[in-house]
Amino acid sequence: MNAHYRLIHFTPDPFAGTRFPLGAVVSDEHGDVRVARAEWLPSTSCLGDRSLAVVVQQLHKRLDTVESAERLPSAFGPYATLAERREVPRGVDDAVAWVQAMLSRSTAAEGRVRTPRGSNRSTLGYRFFETWGVDRYVRKTFKPRHDCGGWLSGHGAGLP
Repeated sequence: MNAHYRLIHFTPDPFAGTRFPLGAVVSDEHGDVRVARAEWLPSTSCLGDRSLAVVVQQLHKRLDTVESAERLPSAFGPYATLAERREVPRGVDDAVAWVQAMLSRSTAAEGRVRTPRGSNRSTLGYRFFETWGVDRYVRKTFKPRHDCGGWLSGHGAGLP
C-alpha cells in the first residue's frame, strides 16, 4: 500500500464553496497516521469575520487530535472537511515532510496577495448608461449641488 494523504479544509460558508487548507492527514505505507500543518492561515481580513478567524486558530491547534485518515473528530464540527484521498508519489521517503512542503509551496509561490484594482464607482455607473444607450443624456462631470440651477442642492448631499 502506497502512502496517501487527505487535505483538511476549513469551510467558513458551505454554500459559497470557499475553503482554506488547515493541514493534511497523512497515512504512510504501514498505516501510521500523522498530520502535516499548513503554515499560512486565513486572517480576519480574508474571512471577513473575527469569530471565524478564532475558529480557524482553534481548529489548527486541534490538528494533533486527528487519529484517522477517514474521519475527523467531532470537535472539528461542520467547519472542517476532509478532501478526497490522494497518493504520495512513489520514492518519497518522508510522506509528511513532502506534504508539508507542498502545503507551504502553494502559499509561498503566491507571495504577497494583491487585490486587483477594480473600476471606480463612477466608471461602472457610466458603463450602465452606455449599455442602455442613454449615455448621450448624461454629463460625466455632473455636480448635483451646483448644476441645474442648484435645484438639487437640498437632495444632493448623498451624491458626491
